[in-house]
Amino acid sequence: LSPGHLAMTISVGAASSHENNILPGNRVNLSVTRSVSRDEGSQTFWVLEDVRVIGVGPVFIRDGVSEDGRLFYSTITIEVTPEQGLKLASEEADSQAGFRVFLRPQCEAETAGVGCG
Repeated sequence: LSPGHLAMTISVGAASSHENNILPGNRVNLSVTRSVSRDEGSQTFWVLEDVRVIGVGPVFIRDGVSEDGRLFYSTITIEVTPEQGLKLASEEADSQAGFRVFLRPQCEAETAGVGCG
């Protein structure tokens, strides 16, 4: 972990795991959907952007394998500052469906140029 950062594990659905394509070292954005009011319904917004994934899994569905043989995980562990961790904890408590994970183009990462092109 980078100095001043913490590891935080969050739950993600099979759709948010991008069919097991999110891997440690990837960078992701996280969004959340929550109720605004009865009149306005719900709203989705970014909670954190450009956070580093440091681990995935190991919780799997059923016996760990989907019908076509692929593995799925239900958690990812990300690197956050203490303030980001508190924000995520608060948003997770208020959300309707948990976090949605968006995989960022890896060429945008701090290590741009590695494997890009």
